[in-house]
Amino acid sequence: MDITNYFAEMPEGRSAKALSVHKLVLDLFPKSKVSLKYKMPTYESENGWFAIDNQKNYWSVYTCSLEKISKYLTANPDVKH
Repeated sequence: MDITNYFAEMPEGRSAKALSVHKLVLDLFPKSKVSLKYKMPTYESENGWFAIDNQKNYWSVYTCSLEKISKYLTANPDVKH
């Protein structure tokens, strides 16, 4: 499976949202390498990596370390991590 098929196989409403996140990531990090690792879109750059995953009722975001999202977690203490 490639990244295009990953988005195409989602339900229509979810694929539109996923593609908007994908486009945002590519706009913010145009030099990132995009791949499917563990069946998730994964974005790698010289500063690390992160991945997004479409679950049945929610989205997951994975990153290479908590350090990368520490400011977000501080500002949003109710977010599970």
